[in-house]
Order: sequence, then structure tokens, then C-alpha cells
Amino acid sequence: MPQPTTTGQKALDVLPTLLHTVFVQTANVFNDPRKLNPRAVVNTNAMIRVGIPVLIDRFQMALDCLEVDILRAKATFRRDLEVLRQRAEEEAKAQGVEENRTKGLTEEKTTQGQDEKETREKVGAD
Repeated sequence: MPQPTTTGQKALDVLPTLLHTVFVQTANVFNDPRKLNPRAVVNTNAMIRVGIPVLIDRFQMALDCLEVDILRAKATFRRDLEVLRQRAEEEAKAQGVEENRTKGLTEEKTTQGQDEKETREKVGAD
């Protein structure tokens, strides 16, 4: 029987094997063991009582390992998403500041041009 695993990929690989083993052991119960050996019924029942719970426990352990890996991946994705959102926000702020600076320079040049025009008009009127 496969041993419990600690990594997600191994746990994922073990699940079908464990399920198959449970099916095989259960199928053996439905085969008529008395044909082979009259004492086989007692032996088969004992194997089922011992083997199936162990396999179920291993299956659950493999599922738990997968759950832990999924939760870790989810936390990593959330962390990375937050970092990306912060970067995008900083870039948007920087771009907004740059646009304001450019807009301010344009307005300043326009204002200076109007002031010069008004000064020339006043000087010309005198």
C-alpha cells in the first residue's frame, strides 16, 4: 500500500491508487472466497476491517495535503495580487502627478504669454 505523502503532486498521484486498492479489496469480498478456501471468508472479513480504514485514513491525509497546498497557493496569489494592485496604484499616481506637472507647465506658459501680451498692450497704449 502507498505511504502518505507530504507534497501536493505526490498526494494527487496517490489518490487514484488508494481508491483503486479500496475497490480491489471490496471486490475480493464479493468474490466467493469459499471456493478457494473455506477459512478465507474469516480472513477476508478481517482484512477488510483492518485494511479499508487504513486506506481511508491515508486517502484523507492525501486530501489534507492537497488542501494545505491549495490554501498556500491561494494565499500566495492574494499576496501577489495585492502587490500588483499597489504597483498599479503607484504608477497611476505617478502618471497623474506627471500629467499635472505637464498641465501646470502648459498653463504657466499660457499665463506668462497672456501677461506679456497685456504688458505690451499697456505699453503700446501709453
